[in-house]
Amino acid sequence: MKKNIKIALIDSGIDSRFQEQVASGVCILYDENKNSVYLSDDYTDENGHGTYCAQIITSHCKHIEFIIIKILDQNNIGYSRALVEGLKYIIPFSVDIVNMSLAVLCDEYKKEIEVLCSRIRDNGAIINVSVLNHASTSFPASLDSTLGIRGAFNVDPYKIWYNAKNEIQCVSNLTPVLVSNIDCKKTFFGGNSKATALVSGLLAKAMYTMQIDGENALKSLVIKTDWCEDDIQKEFTVQNKEKVGVELLALSEQVCDFLKFNKKQRENILERTLFPPSIYIEKEQFICLIEYLSAFYHKEVILGQFEISNLSTISSIYRYFKGEK
Repeated sequence: MKKNIKIALIDSGIDSRFQEQVASGVCILYDENKNSVYLSDDYTDENGHGTYCAQIITSHCKHIEFIIIKILDQNNIGYSRALVEGLKYIIPFSVDIVNMSLAVLCDEYKKEIEVLCSRIRDNGAIINVSVLNHASTSFPASLDSTLGIRGAFNVDPYKIWYNAKNEIQCVSNLTPVLVSNIDCKKTFFGGNSKATALVSGLLAKAMYTMQIDGENALKSLVIKTDWCEDDIQKEFTVQNKEKVGVELLALSEQVCDFLKFNKKQRENILERTLFPPSIYIEKEQFICLIEYLSAFYHKEVILGQFEISNLSTISSIYRYFKGEK
């Protein structure tokens, strides 16, 4: 029998919807005034960030046992001292993957964090750590013992770029995907946190399906090893080379009617992106459009995998909902 993949999620907690997949959990609070740490068994997510990461991970691999370490509050703010205690909490569980979407900005506990990450890595875990958004590096993503992860739009969503010589070794797809928040409302989640959770999910899938360790799972996902900064900075672009057919024209009218586009917005709609600055559509409108098209085409939209780029043009909408590549 295949064993589930054990993932330590150091974040803002997790929603009760994932309770059956939680093997253990803790909330670690730090009182700055008293310089004291308090542990609680209430790891309920009050922000949504940890739950978003869990959705991305489980959308790629269902066979997960989570170890939840809540150190971020409702504002997604935490303390380095709490991270130290969280890393200590992980060690007895012999986890396969650690997922951390955070950056440490003060120096006080960096050495202790480095020592603990090395110990967890020596125990066989892959420690996935996101780089601070809009930065080229951050701590602890920069540690030798961790897999530092940045995001880019132009990476295959099921593969990664990996260069072991770089301080930040890994790049994965950061395109926002559809998720459900802690109020069960739909929203989009992207950035380096999404990219990091994606790597955790893809690694878990490879480890489970092929029954291999983290190092070999990592090797199985790599498609580019010589990436540079210029590759990351390439902008997301839309190439619309679809042959205009009757169904595509009909879909364009359907979308325009649903979004209540005016005459000017409808002009050359097959040649334009639906994203700014070409057209500005509110996030809520996109979510309603997804639900409408999902029902119309009888196609389930998988939370944690549906990318916002699927809505970039009429052609991309057609390809996704008609099941064409």
